[in-house]
Amino acid sequence: MKLFVLLTAIAFGYVSCAWLGGGVAGAGFDSIWVRKAAENYHGYQDVTVTLTREVTSVPDVQQTFERMLDSFPENALVEQNTNDSFGEFQIAFHKQHLRVQHAGHLLFEEQLPPAFYMHKLQVGRFQIHGHDLLLFITKSRAATGLYFVGLYSTTGRRLLTKTVSAWELWDCKQSSEELTFLCPRQRMHIIVQ
Repeated sequence: MKLFVLLTAIAFGYVSCAWLGGGVAGAGFDSIWVRKAAENYHGYQDVTVTLTREVTSVPDVQQTFERMLDSFPENALVEQNTNDSFGEFQIAFHKQHLRVQHAGHLLFEEQLPPAFYMHKLQVGRFQIHGHDLLLFITKSRAATGLYFVGLYSTTGRRLLTKTVSAWELWDCKQSSEELTFLCPRQRMHIIVQ
């Protein structure tokens, strides 16, 4: 009887965590509802943006996590639930809500899926084909395994928002021609015309 009660308690705990989420100090996982909302997030891709995937071997790519944008001309990390400056931009990142201002004027706001509540927001500024761009990346819990990616012009135009599987985004490189997401098995090329 004690074994039955113990097994029932374990099963109940597992099901509760799966549906409600749980864990202590980052260990654990998001509820099924939070994971599904992030997986089913309907992002946006502007007509000026081309996104292609190339299956290839990238043997030397490393998972860089919060150093992903270190090679960008301008980059920063913004803590959750803070207001911060990034050059002439003011960035507020509170409860999955991103708000970016320039000289006191609102450029854009973006509500991220609820899974993106644990980690810092990575911000990078760079150019593709002469377009001055801002890139925002943050990640979910490891168990959920997703990144949020937002690409905007410095004038506030939304160009690309999407969630990407963690296995698709180990590192990020930029050039004057494109933005490239790297992982060991593929490259994802993003070009803005």
